[in-house]
This record gives sequence, structure tokens and C-alpha cells, in this order.
Amino acid sequence: MNETGRLRVKHLSFGFLPGWWVGHYGVAHGERYYTDPEFRMRANTRVKHILRNEMRELLIYDIDPADEPANPDYGNATSGAFAGCEVSFPEDGCPTNKYLPEEKLAGLKLPEKIEDAYPYNDMIRQVEFMNKKYGRDAMPVILPRGVLNEAFLIAGGKILTDMLGEPEEARRMLDFSYGLLEKTVEYNARIGYRWMVRVLNCTVQLISPAMYEEWLLPYDQKICALAEKHGMCFGIHHCGLLDPVMDLYRKIPRFAYLQMGFGSDIQKAFRLFPEADLHYIIDPVFCVNSTPGQVAKKMGDILAEAGENAKNLSIGVGALDYGTPMENLIAIKKAFLD
Repeated sequence: MNETGRLRVKHLSFGFLPGWWVGHYGVAHGERYYTDPEFRMRANTRVKHILRNEMRELLIYDIDPADEPANPDYGNATSGAFAGCEVSFPEDGCPTNKYLPEEKLAGLKLPEKIEDAYPYNDMIRQVEFMNKKYGRDAMPVILPRGVLNEAFLIAGGKILTDMLGEPEEARRMLDFSYGLLEKTVEYNARIGYRWMVRVLNCTVQLISPAMYEEWLLPYDQKICALAEKHGMCFGIHHCGLLDPVMDLYRKIPRFAYLQMGFGSDIQKAFRLFPEADLHYIIDPVFCVNSTPGQVAKKMGDILAEAGENAKNLSIGVGALDYGTPMENLIAIKKAFLD
């Protein structure tokens, strides 16, 4: 099966949280999923069989059911784990961490080599183990994250209040987050990775455009230059409304990829970023709370807004959790097929 030729957009993807697989099919995740590469491979193989046999209505193209090792990623808890935050691994959720106590923030220091520091060294070890056991040559790439994202995940709301009232403290924390990202990019370059530095700017929606321009834009510009230096392209994941910072993002010279949140101005994004691979995120809360008819109408509105650019727009339906009606997801797929 391959229905990509019938798509009215460039690409359509669905992404599910662990809660979906636990709640519907009993495929638990938990700590072993992130620390035991063979457990993770078995869980992913089971998920592929479920997709092929029990969720086939959502497939755009067929899936190879064979076992295939997957590189580990602690997600939003990655930097927190390095910083010494308490990390939890729920069976039905992604890894999370508690904020670092305020008295410990001042002691944060960057590692000399990120590949020697936990949890990065453990993620690398897992890839190397599976390469040796299964005759693979996968790169043990560390995924870059975002400057404000990581500062917030480690320090909590303190980073936001410090940006308003304690600028020196805020700058120190943001410099630390940028330093982690810089060391990640440099490590990836050393092992021969040459694809993309994708900055995660989820938390930019928590601050004003003026604060973004003053505090975060210079970091994002530096990251873009760092990516170019190492022969990588640059992109931003922005899951909130893009409109407030869209013009400010255009002050970053090069985009290979830009992801925008639900309700963002699609036509303006195409005008401002003609060089970028543009992705539009469907709000998972909308998927939970709407009827199939409402979903179908909204997808039609998105296609109408995209107009002649629809074939250049990718649609992502992610962070889908247990409780999301399957009929709404089927309505999304049908709306984007000819």
C-alpha cells in the first residue's frame, strides 16, 4: 500500500505518545524503553505490527514489520538528566524531570566533552552496542534541543522571572543551555553527521516577541551560523502560534525547515520562508475535543488557506494520547487524500 500519490499535501504523519500504546494495546514503555535497546526494539516491532494489522486505516504507506534498532532519546528530560534533576520514566508517558533546586543552579557547568557525560554517554553506548550486535553502522547522534526550552526544563519558571528581574542570572542560565546545544552540534560534526540542527522553540510562546528578540534571537542566529560552519542545515520547531515571532525569525538568514503551530498564518509563512520545508502541526487537543465533522471542516479550511502551496506543505498530527477518537484521525487522513 502506498497512498502518497493521493495526498493533497506534501506529507502527512501521525505521532503517538506512549499513553496511546499503553492504553489501547498494553505496550508499556517506562525506564527500560529508554535504557535497554533490545527492549525498545521489541516494543517498536510490536507497535509496527499493530499499525499494520489494527490501525491500518491510518497508514499512508506500508511498514516493514522486521526488527529494527532505534537510537535512544530521553526527550525533554535529556538536559535535565545531565544537570542532575530527578528524572522519572512513567510506563504511559515520556521521561520527565523535576526542576533543579534553586541553590544548585549556580553550580551548573558544561562538560568538557558531551559524549563523556550522562545521559549522552549512555545513549551513545546503546547505539554502539546495537551496531556491534546486529552489524549496523548507525551514527550515535545526539539530538540538539533549544535554548529557552532547556533553561525552562531545568530551572522552571525562574528563568522567565529572571529575564524580567534578574538579567544576569537569566543570561547565565541561557548561556549554559546554549553551551549544551553547541557541544551537541560539535560532537555530531566530529562523528560525521551533516544533516540538520533543529532547534526546539516550544517555550518561545511563553514570552513576548520583544523578549524573544532581545533574549533568544541572538542565540538562534548563532546556532544557524554554527550549523553552516559544520555543513549542516538549520531549522526550528515552533509548536505554538508562529505569527507573533514570524517576522523576527526572518532575521535568521537561512532555514531548511520550519514547523508552525495550529492557527499560524500559512500563506505568510510561505511568503517569508520560500526556501524552507514548511510543516504545520495539528493541535492534539483539537483532535480530542472535536467531532469528525468539525475535524473534516478544519482540515478543509487549512487546505483552502494553503491554496496552491498545499503540495509544498507537510502536515503533522503529533502528541496523540489515549482518549483521542480514532474516527477523528481517520477524518484527518481522508481530508488530505484526493
